Order: sequence, then structure tokens, then C-alpha cells
Amino acid sequence: MKKTINVVLSLIALLVIISCNKSTTTGGNNNGTGTGVVPVAPSNLTGQLTTTNKIVLNWTDNSTNEDGFKIESKVAGGTYSLLATTANNITTYMDSNLLPSTTYTYRVYAYNSVGASLTYTNEVSISTAAVASSGIYVAGVDNFSVSTNSGYAVLWKNGVATTLSSTHSVAACVVVSGSDVYVSGCDNYTPATYTATPVIWKNGVKTALSNNTGMATSVFVVGTDVYVSGIDNASSSGGYPVYWKNGVKTTLSTTIGGQASSILVSGTDVYVAGTDNTYPVIWKNGVETKLSTFQNGHVGNIYLSGTDVYVAGQDGNSSIYFAGMWKNGIETKLSNYSSQAMSVTTSGSNIYIAGWEDSTNTSKMTPILWNNSLKTKLSSNLGSAYSVFVSGSDIYVAGSDKYTAANNSGYPVLWKNGVVTQLSSNLGLAESVFVVP
Repeated sequence: MKKTINVVLSLIALLVIISCNKSTTTGGNNNGTGTGVVPVAPSNLTGQLTTTNKIVLNWTDNSTNEDGFKIESKVAGGTYSLLATTANNITTYMDSNLLPSTTYTYRVYAYNSVGASLTYTNEVSISTAAVASSGIYVAGVDNFSVSTNSGYAVLWKNGVATTLSSTHSVAACVVVSGSDVYVSGCDNYTPATYTATPVIWKNGVKTALSNNTGMATSVFVVGTDVYVSGIDNASSSGGYPVYWKNGVKTTLSTTIGGQASSILVSGTDVYVAGTDNTYPVIWKNGVETKLSTFQNGHVGNIYLSGTDVYVAGQDGNSSIYFAGMWKNGIETKLSNYSSQAMSVTTSGSNIYIAGWEDSTNTSKMTPILWNNSLKTKLSSNLGSAYSVFVSGSDIYVAGSDKYTAANNSGYPVLWKNGVVTQLSSNLGLAESVFVVP
């Protein structure tokens, strides 16, 4: 009997040793040694290439007791290593600064103080695209004429201009995805009747988005899908806010007097910022949220950083229109003077906002860059800042400078870290900047 008891005790001791050894392993099959239970594994991992060098991951959280999630990655032919650790209840992660023409594979598991989930998510593999040649891309208008109140759509790359149309036109937004350069805007602009065709240029080749009068305000590319925001069926009374996905239109509101100013996509979510019945609003998957109860507001662009949604624009009260920035629907007033925020982006803890301010309230706008509400005047001349882009430690702002009422225009310029470069000796403006390192 004593021998039998000793054998049983030995087996129990062996099982304890095996259990302890198992609890110290890493990865998705760690059972842990503490009290409680390990979290249930996440599932449904998906990945999406959002720009040339960024992949957004999304997964389903199936547990209620995780401390967070651990994301592992590898390149083709390599082995997995820990990429990042998130807090609990987080279901998205952006992997940035990736190499071009490279396949990345990911998997995710949950963990808590007891240990790791028994399994990983499914694996997902995403290939980054080939990269367009590095450079500073600026879209805008050149050769503006006072007599016709119009100019020609142009794309500058490293200061060298390419005219996109031989008719009156506007280039409103530029985005580089892989080796392709996309520019949204309008063509065939007729100043006398204020009619134009919303278009997109891909590598200089134009595609009309509608037979109606309108404007393509911004473009966002995800893989092979091209999203364009804008206004359609425009008239003297206004138009309708819309967006096109691969040329197929979605109308966001049937109330005249609005426009879709900016669009971005994250996972399965489509975000559009603009105005509806002259109210500043944001649509998420077609569902509208009003940003302000003040009519006649404006919206510049929308930007997503992690789970935070930023919108630049203009709000107001009974006495003044002022620059505003909304973060997750909460507004920050940027100025006590007549002003407007045109573009917002983030880098680390810094929030950069480009726009204009009239500190005298005498219709004398000056170009402004805000950094976390700290204001910098970019020029002592009249003008405006329309777009801001951060690449590494460099801050690029596109806009106009040296505006005069007699010309009804200024000159297209680009500021890099506050130093201005005039892009043309002709009148015009620079509306959008995108940098490929």
C-alpha cells in the first residue's frame, strides 16, 4: 500500500512540474499558473494596406478578462516576433514604416495575469506595394486669371509642374499609393455658369465621375479600391454630398446645400466629413453625426489616428466664424478671431492644423499653423494654409501667399518647417501636399 501511495505522489509531482513548465512558455498556448482563467483567444483577424507603408489590423475580442493583446509579425521566410502590445478592449492596430514590395504576416493572442490564450487568431498576410519615386507632391491651381476667375489644375513634384488639363480646372487633393499618383478635382470649369465636372486623375489620366456639375474634393486609396468624396448635382442653390467607390456613387444626403469634403477608410468603416444643409457633420458608414448646431459652418478634412477621429473646420456663433477642431466629436476652439481650420494631421502627441486667421476682423486672412493650439503665423502677407503633412521630423504646409484683392488670388507656395518656397511665378494656390520619403 505504501508503495502505491508513493507512486501516486510521484505522478502528482510530475504533473505539477509539467504544468509549471508549460506555464512558462510564450506565445498563444500559455496556460498560466495563477488563479483564475486565461482569456479566450481573439478571432477574425483582418489586415488592410491603407497607404504605401501602413497596414491596419482589426480583430474580434472574444474575452472579458484580458489585460490586452499581443501582436506578432514576420516577413516572408522569417519567424514570428513580438510587434506590439495593446491594452484591453483594443481591436485595431496600425503597423507603420513598412518596407515596399514586402509581405508581412500577422497573428494576435490575448493575455492576462494568469497567462495567454490557448490559441492565436488566424494568420493574415498583406503585401506592401511598390513605391512611387520619393518626392514632395503638391496639387493646386496655376495660371489663375483675374478676368476668367479660374486657372488650370496642376501637380508639382519636387517643384516641377505638370499641367493636368488644358481647360479651366482645379486639382484639390493628391495621394500617392504604391507607384500610382491620384489627384481629385474638377475639369471643364465654366466661370460664367459655375459648372464643372468632378474628376480624378490617375498618373495623369483623367476619369469623369459624374455627368452632373460637381467637384471631387479628396481621394483615399485602400489596396485596389479608390474612394473619392465630393459634391454632385451642384447648382446655384448648392449640391449633394456624395462619395464614389471605384466610380460608383453613394449619396449621403438628399438635402440640397451640402458637400463631402474629405474621406478616409479604416477596416470596414468609411468616414466622410462635410456639410449637410450647411451644418458641419461626419458620416460613418452613411450614418450622420452633427458636429455643431450652428449653420453655415465648414469642414476641411478628416484624419484618423488609432481610434481617434479628428476633423478640421469652421464653427461659429451669432457674432463670428472661428476655426475649430473636433476630436471624437469634442470641439476645440482655435481662435477668437474670424478664422478657419482647413487641414489636420497628427504626429506622436502633436496635433497640427493648417488654416487662416483674420486677427483684425477686416477680411485680411493670414496663413496659420497650429500645433496643439499653439499658433504660428506662416507669413506676414495675406493668404491661407490649406493642407499639412508630416514626414519624419519635417512639417509641410501647402497654401497661398501674397494675396491681393485686385488679383483675387495669391501665389502657390509650400512651407517646409516654416520656410516658404513659391511654386510658380503665376497666380494660383497649392491645395494639397503629400510626401513620399
